[in-house]
Amino acid sequence: TINPLANCYVGSQHAQIKDWYFSKLPTHLVMLERQLFAAGELLGKPSSSGIRVSGIRVDPSSTSSSPSPSLSSARHFFGGATPSHADFNVYHHLSNALLVEPRCVEEVSGELVEWMERMEALPSMKSYLEERPDLVGIGENPGLLDKAGRLVTQRNPEGIAWLKEDGCFTFDNPYSV
Repeated sequence: TINPLANCYVGSQHAQIKDWYFSKLPTHLVMLERQLFAAGELLGKPSSSGIRVSGIRVDPSSTSSSPSPSLSSARHFFGGATPSHADFNVYHHLSNALLVEPRCVEEVSGELVEWMERMEALPSMKSYLEERPDLVGIGENPGLLDKAGRLVTQRNPEGIAWLKEDGCFTFDNPYSV
């Protein structure tokens, strides 16, 4: 998955796995987009232009899993009108992929970009995204940068870091008595 690529691998290992991962990602993005079609996604308007994967045009309306052109639906998410666990899981993976390759989704699927924007517009998601630490140093020394500017990495000698409600790290265990 994308998680170890973004959070763990460094140097030549990172480069090798990154090349492999992003060579496979477009095919998976097409499948995800087809799932949105199957769920009645795209506000009832199937893509007329199709999707490009490595220069090959894939027309979702030509597959049996795609909706009929007359489909009319108000569903905006993988499971329907409201986001489900699946939406948050997919968002997490695509969001991490964008940290490594910022255009990887838009180069394949404008519909998935629009879905991500809908996810980011959810009030609780928007709040979470504003408060969470930033992932930095991908491929070199991955770590999290909190809102106070403190960097925590796997090589951090202080041990376990706890994220407080204010978006800053502490090394004092808030759960100890």
